[in-house]
Amino acid sequence: MQTATPTKLRSGAWGAKVRGAVAAGDVVTITTSSGKSWQARIVRVVWTDGAVALCAPASLDRPSASSSSSRRRDGGRGEWTGCSCGSRDGEYSDRNCASCNLDA
Repeated sequence: MQTATPTKLRSGAWGAKVRGAVAAGDVVTITTSSGKSWQARIVRVVWTDGAVALCAPASLDRPSASSSSSRRRDGGRGEWTGCSCGSRDGEYSDRNCASCNLDA
């Protein structure tokens, strides 16, 4: 299993920085500088240069915010980015334009 560190993505959402090759569906262990760690499944590789990848993860240790009982009034969706494609912060969709998919 690969290891990763938490990192902020351009969208402002938390992501994972992984050294080496990684693909959607892979499971990684994310470890903070203070030693806290958890497992996460890679939802999407946001950017890679072949040696390092920035990824959108989903924690395997706790339910996602959208599945909790304390959902926001807007249905748990992120804020609209302002782009004409209709993308929302932290959401990964094939409908997003290329720029928004890179930022998410």
